[in-house]
Amino acid sequence: MSKDEAVSSIKKALEELEQALEAYSQKDPEEVSRRIWVASSEAEYALFLLGISLDSEFPNSLKAKASQSRRVEPQGHMVKAQELLRSALESYRSEGDLRKLYKAVWEARGYLIELQEKRGRGLP
Repeated sequence: MSKDEAVSSIKKALEELEQALEAYSQKDPEEVSRRIWVASSEAEYALFLLGISLDSEFPNSLKAKASQSRRVEPQGHMVKAQELLRSALESYRSEGDLRKLYKAVWEARGYLIELQEKRGRGLP
């Protein structure tokens, strides 16, 4: 079932973020970049799977909302993405609301993309 696979991908993204934070504390920028990339791809896959389960209009309504420009703080962004993914899983387990789950994963993915863009520009 795609919902179970999505939850599994979210859990994998959380594991990758934990490893990214560990690599960040050890000042290993290559490992941080790799772990963020994997976490981002897991979040993207979860969104794809959740999108299959939702009506087509809901995911598209989120795409129309532009993300706010914010200062990229690597550790803060990783922690925020973790918080969003954890709360998304907890909320889904208690409420079963796929829309809330999708929205939280979408927001977490935004933080991960900002991190990837910053790392791609060679910033710490």
